[in-house]
Amino acid sequence: MPAYSTQKSHQYEALSYVWGNPNDTQSILVNGHYFQVTQSLYTALLHIRDDQLVRRLWVDAICINQNDDDEKTSQIPLMRDMYGYTYLVLVWLGDVADNSDEAFETIRLSGEQALYGNIPL
Repeated sequence: MPAYSTQKSHQYEALSYVWGNPNDTQSILVNGHYFQVTQSLYTALLHIRDDQLVRRLWVDAICINQNDDDEKTSQIPLMRDMYGYTYLVLVWLGDVADNSDEAFETIRLSGEQALYGNIPL
């Protein structure tokens, strides 16, 4: 993987997601090399994929070597910066579950009402 500065470049998107079962994996192609990711990450990548769009995406499980304890120790404290300096954080909570659409619609409407002063916080 290429190394990038954590300066405020805003030239990438970051993906925050539920890790899922570490033993349930799929292969993806990253920079011409096959790479194992959890089923949860694989599903998230499928859902955000847009073949009409080139994107630079930061994903902790891909960008931080999970098999190298020294790298994880040095990189995990920088994750706050990685999420903070991006221009967009995508959040994947998993596949649709019973009533999850209704729950998110309620959250969205409550947020709008709070933003415009229609409900007390």
